[in-house]
Amino acid sequence: MKRNLKQGQLSLVLGIFLFVTANLFWATNPNVVTYYTQPSLRLSLLNMFHGLTMLGEPLLVIGLGAYLAQNKAVPSKAGKFWLYTFFSGIGLTIGYFLLKKDISAWLLYGIFLPIWRNMYPIVTGIILGVLLFPLYHSFVAKAPFFTYILLGGSFLLPTIFDKDFFGFNGGNSTMASLLLLYLGSTLVLAPLKLSKFNLSLLCGSALLLQLLLAASMPLFSVTMHEDLSTMGRFYAPSSFLTVLLAVCFFLVFDRQKRISVRYLDYLALFALIFGNLNDITNALITLNDSLVGKATLKVAGLILLEVSLGMCVLYFLNMGLAKLSFVQKIAQKIALVLPPFTVENADQWLKGRLELLKDFWQRHWPYLTGLLGAYLLACVSFLAMNTSWQIEIDVDKYYNIFTYTLGGRQIEIILTTIVIFMIFKFIWAVTDRYWLAEVVTGLFVIIWTIANRLKIAARNEPIVPSELSMIKALGSLLSMVESWIVIVGILGIILAFLLIIRLEKRRPFGRGSWKRRVVWILLPLIFFSGSFYINHPNSYVRIFMDKIGNLPTFYNQLAGAQRNGPLLQFINNLDVEVMAKPTDYSKKEMQAIAKRYEKRAAQINQTRANKLGDQVLIFGLSESFADPTRIPGITLPNDPIPYTRNFKQTTTSGYMISTGYGGGTANMEYMALTGLSLANFSPTLPTPYTQLVGSQTYTPNITQYFPEAVAIHPYIGVYYNRQEVYNKFGFDRFMYVGSKYPIKHQKKIDRSPYLSDQTAYQNTLDQIKQAKGGLFINLVTMQNHFPYHNNYYDGADRFEPTGPAASAEVKTTVKELATGLSHTDQAVQDFIQQLDQIDKPITFVFYGDHLPGIYPTVDMKKYGLTLHETDYFIYSNVAAQKIGAKKLTQATALVTPTDFPALAAKQTDSKVSAYYALLTDVAEKLPAITLDTSESTSNSYNTSLELIDEESNKVTTKELTKEQKQLLHDYQLVQYDITAGKQYLAKENFDK
Repeated sequence: MKRNLKQGQLSLVLGIFLFVTANLFWATNPNVVTYYTQPSLRLSLLNMFHGLTMLGEPLLVIGLGAYLAQNKAVPSKAGKFWLYTFFSGIGLTIGYFLLKKDISAWLLYGIFLPIWRNMYPIVTGIILGVLLFPLYHSFVAKAPFFTYILLGGSFLLPTIFDKDFFGFNGGNSTMASLLLLYLGSTLVLAPLKLSKFNLSLLCGSALLLQLLLAASMPLFSVTMHEDLSTMGRFYAPSSFLTVLLAVCFFLVFDRQKRISVRYLDYLALFALIFGNLNDITNALITLNDSLVGKATLKVAGLILLEVSLGMCVLYFLNMGLAKLSFVQKIAQKIALVLPPFTVENADQWLKGRLELLKDFWQRHWPYLTGLLGAYLLACVSFLAMNTSWQIEIDVDKYYNIFTYTLGGRQIEIILTTIVIFMIFKFIWAVTDRYWLAEVVTGLFVIIWTIANRLKIAARNEPIVPSELSMIKALGSLLSMVESWIVIVGILGIILAFLLIIRLEKRRPFGRGSWKRRVVWILLPLIFFSGSFYINHPNSYVRIFMDKIGNLPTFYNQLAGAQRNGPLLQFINNLDVEVMAKPTDYSKKEMQAIAKRYEKRAAQINQTRANKLGDQVLIFGLSESFADPTRIPGITLPNDPIPYTRNFKQTTTSGYMISTGYGGGTANMEYMALTGLSLANFSPTLPTPYTQLVGSQTYTPNITQYFPEAVAIHPYIGVYYNRQEVYNKFGFDRFMYVGSKYPIKHQKKIDRSPYLSDQTAYQNTLDQIKQAKGGLFINLVTMQNHFPYHNNYYDGADRFEPTGPAASAEVKTTVKELATGLSHTDQAVQDFIQQLDQIDKPITFVFYGDHLPGIYPTVDMKKYGLTLHETDYFIYSNVAAQKIGAKKLTQATALVTPTDFPALAAKQTDSKVSAYYALLTDVAEKLPAITLDTSESTSNSYNTSLELIDEESNKVTTKELTKEQKQLLHDYQLVQYDITAGKQYLAKENFDK
């Protein structure tokens, strides 16, 4: 036995060396390969050399078959081979990823499922062959001569007829590898008894024939096919002549003095694994090319050196690993699980393996059920993000949600499974209670999925991190959810905790050692820490997620949730970049900008007489105020906003482009108060109120121009972190329901749960009347907030829409909205009349924040701009007109919220700071700056910057004049300095 174990070692070593060297050399495509394109003596010599190098694979596998021929523990050897293949693939891939920052979903599937995915066909054939060695040995013992005939014929027939009858694929297949392995084994089990003369004759004939065919095939190929496509036909690794020559070499080597070298089989496996990982071999080839180029001798020399050193290093590495105690324990366990078997006891052997599987389940069922449960929850969470049975992946490309999700997004489902499992293990480790961890994790994922589903139904978007601050308004949030859902949820939580108590008492499980618990506390924390680098350019986490198909689609969070699931999409939004740094940002550049707009302010102020802070200015954001009669495909029988429509003709007015659809109120506030555009921010900064303002130390905004500033919101005040934001912005009071500055005159309309706009305006009048000097008021109404299907108002039928876009659902919601807008219209009329009766200069900037998300039948791609246009007007009362306020006519038809400070200053004939001089130029000289209006964006994501002129035409930055490009760049530099830079402008008194 000892003698036979040593057979094939020289063949194996040479085969490994030749296989790796030839693969790298020919894949490098050195000059000698590309130089000869026509039949010639040199091309024939090159082809002969190429043919000889192709002996590597058959010689390797045949040598391995001989090396393992008499190994009795072959089933366990197959198990060890599989485990070695698994970890070698992982190790190579990790190294490749760390060095090249590249990976692919295909590669991950392959390394984790090497047999199932047939990642390494030759290795798969070897593992399968080794596993079945006992059966094959029995067959060889009974019919050795027939075995040789069968094996020889398998390689001869495809070579003669040039047909791949057995799926050899030129040698890179499981079948070719299996037969070569068995051929090597047969040469040991039933050795060919050849004299030296006969062996020499056989080897010489095979070598001569191989060389002659290799030399002549270039000419035959050009003659028959007019190219060199078939010149390598007879030296493929699975060609009969190549296999025969490999057998000859084996027989010659086997007669030499044998050496005793262990672990060559693992070295051979590693060579085959490396050779099949094209991404990794290509990376090495690229490196070599950068070192020596395509010079043939230099390429050959470098590769010979690399392969020689690599084989030595890997051999000693394998030897070192084999001596590690934990590796030896694993080997022992594999030997117990996969003991030797014979044909006679195969049935008993299989029964024993089934018993082991049963025992494995009984010992590890908590982990297995945890993983299975996590996987099922992950699948459900993905599918629940869809609003129909089909998902639109691209324009006019629809897929069934089950086919797309379960078939095309498995990597993301598996990642979500790992996330859920990590949560489960963390809770288990902290509490040392299995059932508590299992049920709480499952309950969390279910609640999270349902919450996202409800958010999608309400606003067409999933939950993002910026909205977690709203947990302080949990009661209010729950009031917006149908009561039966809340009741079922509470009952479910109660039942879950009762179940935990029962299971922990009846079937306690999972008490672990403190060491293991510490590991499982730290491991999830390390795992989740990567979330904070997921959007960092060139970070390993970012590159890994991108390469495996993570599609965060910040411009469309719903699509992101459908593609990545709600958990991964939430994680995608954790790592936020405020704004990309402009290339020329510096202290010197910002000082130059400050001086430039100081001069511009002086120029503007020459023709202006008033001070903004001596007047009363109201920014009145009207919730969801947008004319529903402008929606394509919808016709209303009555006009819900007749006063506003007519009044807009008498004062500064037009349409405001909202960056949101169905949501985004706080973003409109932010832009109006600061003059900073959401379109300039990073896609990962969807809500500045919750993601940015709290961490800022420099927050220039309109309140600083007034001696007194008040914010009024006739609802609870915790949404969008408004309390902290208003405090940071310098508001003196924030009036909301429940604040120490109470909302008075509280009235609701019919069955609506929201305080009316009449309430909002009456409280605004109170503040105006009690002010002793200049005053700024930021009013945010609530009356027309969703939902729109609860029959809040009487008389809604008079606004029931008709038209091709008026589905049953649209009819219900639009008539409810229109009724609310009609009440707003009346409240606005009353408010304007009362403003004219006050002997204080008052200017009222009225604007709708966004359209409600109730028009699913209207094509956003076609009518996106219309679906992002809300009504606005700026009115100065009689007292303001007396001191110079007047209607504006320039650049007012189409504006954005960032234009309001400059427009208000201009209408009131007020002097401006350097900052407002910049905003004035932006408002007057640039197209409207907004986000992509073809997307249904709201306060959860930013799309790309879009420019729209007064005629509603989209304008590219390339179409801007030189002056406009400079102005836009100045604006972006200023915004970066204020929000993400070093605030150089704060020292320049830019906003004073």
